[in-house]
Amino acid sequence: MNNGRKKCHLVLAGEGEIVKELIGSNDYIIAVDGGYNKCVSIRLTPSMAIGDFDSLGFVPSCGNVVKLKAEKDLTDSFAAVLETESDNFTEYIIHCGLGGRLSHTLANIGLLEKIYDLGKDGLIASESERVHIIRSSASFSEGGYLSLIALTEEAVVSIKNCKYSGEFILKRDASLGVSNEPLKGALVTVKSGKVLAIEERM
Repeated sequence: MNNGRKKCHLVLAGEGEIVKELIGSNDYIIAVDGGYNKCVSIRLTPSMAIGDFDSLGFVPSCGNVVKLKAEKDLTDSFAAVLETESDNFTEYIIHCGLGGRLSHTLANIGLLEKIYDLGKDGLIASESERVHIIRSSASFSEGGYLSLIALTEEAVVSIKNCKYSGEFILKRDASLGVSNEPLKGALVTVKSGKVLAIEERM
């Protein structure tokens, strides 16, 4: 049980570090397999550990452990979301989920779609990147790059206060929408389709 907590963090075993400033004192934290070592390294106590623990090499000892079979049809990260699907979390934040193996990065973007389809907010966060699906509209801070990627065959977006503003048709097989530059008061509204937003601050 999450005891009424609304925000759930998934700590994976991928590249990068946990974005500590995003974690509140009452948030629910799930160490996903080797992500347990990431938590231990910064003295972060997970609320749950889940996985087949092949990359970790041992079954951790924490309050709630879900041991998965090594042979399964979904990643440990997907299993973590499905395990908590009936809880009242409104947002999932995925740490250490970018870089490294491309297959896992793409699977984590697919996990964002699963979270979106469950009616919850999802975010993949790293030290320099933020990745999420825009539900209806989203504002962005000034600086860096903002890329909008259509997850459907076609998506229509309205972009305000960016270097390239206006209404655009994004297509899955085209690169329009990549490397825009948000200015003060940047706002993106999705009029149709499903759109992935990638913020990069190098």
